[in-house]
Amino acid sequence: PGDRRRHRARVDGVGGDARLGDAPRQLVGEEDVRQLRVRIGGEPLPAIAALGVEIVRALFGDIWRYNKTRIGVVRSHCEQVLGTVNGKTITLWGMTYKPGTSTLRRSLPLEVAEDLTKQGARLRVFDPKADWKEVPLPAGLTVCASAYEAVSGADLVVLLTEWPDFSSLDYGRVRRAMVRPILFDTKNLLRSRHQELEGLG
Repeated sequence: PGDRRRHRARVDGVGGDARLGDAPRQLVGEEDVRQLRVRIGGEPLPAIAALGVEIVRALFGDIWRYNKTRIGVVRSHCEQVLGTVNGKTITLWGMTYKPGTSTLRRSLPLEVAEDLTKQGARLRVFDPKADWKEVPLPAGLTVCASAYEAVSGADLVVLLTEWPDFSSLDYGRVRRAMVRPILFDTKNLLRSRHQELEGLG
């Protein structure tokens, strides 16, 4: 009984975690989530586990597909601004999948980097904590020691991971270091500094 109660709490979280909002219901349906809760009461644990895996696979399968489209969105935005990314110097700020970690495994920013280098972009990247030895890095990618070094000679900056460090930079210095003062903030981290950033596209 104790194990079942713990299992109920874990699976209920698929539908009830406030951090996910309505995403589980939108992706797998309200009825799926309701049935998952209803069936836990009388089903043996293997059946519960199988049902949970089925719903979680549906949920995170859609999230995975959504993330894949975001890779194309970044490249598309860069191409709209620059005409082409081939031969352009693009700075990527933040390479870990979230702030507060050093891991590059399953990193969406790293997939963005791979996509851009395949299109001929020259990348200069900076992340405050990334473990650069953890995974192979794309050819054509230069790891920089600071956010300021990374923007030197850049045609465009793309902010990919919302590290707090990026909100406290001297953006006058950033602007002067770039060939074109254009910044794409994919995380809305800098919205509170919009007046100061008016010179950056």
